[in-house]
Amino acid sequence: MNNMSGIPGGANSNKDAQRYGDISRSCRSAGVLKLLIDLANSAAKGYASTAETLRPFAQLDLLWLALAIIDTIAEQTELKPGTTRKAVTAALLSAVMEQNRSINPDSPMDSESIETGIGMMFDILANRPNRYKPFVTRHWDANRNQMSQRQFWLVKTTYDIEDAQQSALFELTPHAFSTYFGLLEQDAIDLARINVLRMQMLVDRGAFDRALEVASDNNNNARRLTSELRTIQRQIVRNIRSVDYDRVDFLGNEADEHSDALQGDLEKLSHMVRNYSPDKLDPSQEENLRLLSQKLDQQKLETDKLFKALISLPETYRDHQHKLFTSRDALADYSLPPLESAAPLFAQVSVTQNAELADDFLATLLPPERRHLFSPDLFIENLEAALEQAPVSDAGEVEEVDEWLPQDYQSPFDELLQRDVMAWLQKTLSETGATSVSTLFPLVEKELGNLAPRALQSIAMLCMQPESQEAFKTQSLCPDFSQRYQYRTEDKYLLHGHEITVSLISNDEI
Repeated sequence: MNNMSGIPGGANSNKDAQRYGDISRSCRSAGVLKLLIDLANSAAKGYASTAETLRPFAQLDLLWLALAIIDTIAEQTELKPGTTRKAVTAALLSAVMEQNRSINPDSPMDSESIETGIGMMFDILANRPNRYKPFVTRHWDANRNQMSQRQFWLVKTTYDIEDAQQSALFELTPHAFSTYFGLLEQDAIDLARINVLRMQMLVDRGAFDRALEVASDNNNNARRLTSELRTIQRQIVRNIRSVDYDRVDFLGNEADEHSDALQGDLEKLSHMVRNYSPDKLDPSQEENLRLLSQKLDQQKLETDKLFKALISLPETYRDHQHKLFTSRDALADYSLPPLESAAPLFAQVSVTQNAELADDFLATLLPPERRHLFSPDLFIENLEAALEQAPVSDAGEVEEVDEWLPQDYQSPFDELLQRDVMAWLQKTLSETGATSVSTLFPLVEKELGNLAPRALQSIAMLCMQPESQEAFKTQSLCPDFSQRYQYRTEDKYLLHGHEITVSLISNDEI
């Protein structure tokens, strides 16, 4: 039988195919980072062979400079379609000059040479020496049993339509975004949420084709991260000591804390895409909008798979944590003494000190006790479940029992008091103008009684909402949250809170 899998030993199982396929995808993703390193090394050789004023530039951290250029482009294109080469160079000039002075304190480069060096690195990232052609990386594709190549740009050019001179603008590609955020060790869920926000911005602009690219890249990232998590699970099974438990616990908590937020962001974006109804859309935009809706539905499925992989990671670690406590030779790397040599030391310590040490040790292992609060919803749900399970007896009749019910509660803050306080407030503000609420408390209590300050506080808080301002013709502002007030009424009731300024609204402002 022919060896169809291309896997050593002729193994053709789904498990091995998935395993080597995951390695191929990891190599594909690592190819972008390798390209950045190669570009930095190539730039260093180029600086060393150019003019004498630029040779010290080769001593700088050029990989840092490449990532700094990508970060600056991402920042400057957050709210606009592109940025210029000059703007990026100017933004990085001071930081690169500081690095140069730290490395070469005796003979620092002048600002003009540093600006030229930054511009050269910018051109390398845009592949200007090769006429802006795409970069090409090659990797082994185990699933197809062949070498595959990948073409992509890091920085691509665009043009400002409103600019008559057609000045060149630059922006990052999805490959640069995903690579850079991955190198930042950005959380998987945060990276997905960032891309969702980018898609919302692009849809608002009507750039459906670019939003479609981001959605496709987001799906690829979700699949890649899921495969990386499967790799970590295999690593736990094979060699659990090589896995950092803090990282595993962090990934598990990340799924618990942020899964609802990401699903909510995706749902909002899907709703916005489905209800997008501009006046004019050409056929290509309608097609891109339809494809974007399908991509978002696909991303929901990929995100669910990612969450399941994140949640199962701590469980896999707990299932195999017994491997941490094996032979003594395995513990040699941790510098732990044998138990028989440590026992005499513990025997010399008093029982009280040993108990204190044990309490501290157990406190680090066991989580704090969780006290469950009373939940009316859960109580009603359990009560209904119990009633459904209770046997129903046909015999017997329902006997009505006269029960005593309390009378309806009568609030002391009746409508008359509210009208009196509102009329007094409008009269006072028409005379004094904008006044702090703490100044009005003693005045309203003196004229309308002990309940009036509490009613005034409620009205002032309601007037912070726009719909209440129109009804009461009064507005409340809280200009400084550092200022607070405390006022005790004559019946010993304490009023406190942030200071609020109350003023009347004119008819022109409504």
